[in-house]
Amino acid sequence: MSEASFILSSFSISILLMLISQGWTIDFQNFEELDIFIPIILFVASLHIMVTALNQLTADYEEKYHYFDGITGYIIIFFRLGLYVYFTYGIYETY
Repeated sequence: MSEASFILSSFSISILLMLISQGWTIDFQNFEELDIFIPIILFVASLHIMVTALNQLTADYEEKYHYFDGITGYIIIFFRLGLYVYFTYGIYETY
């Protein structure tokens, strides 16, 4: 249950940061790019679900105290660095 809550909160923060970087808080009444974000949101959600499933399938005794060890951790690091680059690019293009 705690891992599901962690993934849900991580997904929510990722989506909010993507929307904020594109200027959603500045003009949320006239935000025309919402249709573009629906496939991106679905991709991020499916990636979070796949990483969680991969973690459950490859869980061994060595990973008892840390969930994201090994390949799963590297996937999450790569994904979050990609989201950081997207956020930085969105901020740069917004202003």
